[in-house]
Amino acid sequence: MSVQLNKSVASVKGVKSSVYKVNLIAKEVRGMTASTALNRLHFSKKKVSVVIYKLIKSALSSAQNNYNLDIDKMYVSEIVVGKHKELKRFSPRARGRADRIKKYYVNLRVILEVM
Repeated sequence: MSVQLNKSVASVKGVKSSVYKVNLIAKEVRGMTASTALNRLHFSKKKVSVVIYKLIKSALSSAQNNYNLDIDKMYVSEIVVGKHKELKRFSPRARGRADRIKKYYVNLRVILEVM
């Protein structure tokens, strides 16, 4: 993956949540400035917002330390949410039956750009 001079990328794999739940938070912060997005995520009650908060902080610190970019002018240009894996489990039911339970995991990638 190539990184250009005005971008900073951070990613995480295997977050325990569904794609739908992560997309609810990702849609809120997509296109915002980084400081506004961090403020919004800090006060969110969703469990996944902590992961996205840390991911944006990681992208900001790599932009500042590795590429000497001005972090006050950065905004969230992309948040990509993708499927990672499904764990298939069984739950015992009445009369010897079983129900399938799927536990979902997602991959996240955040791209910050300078305005």
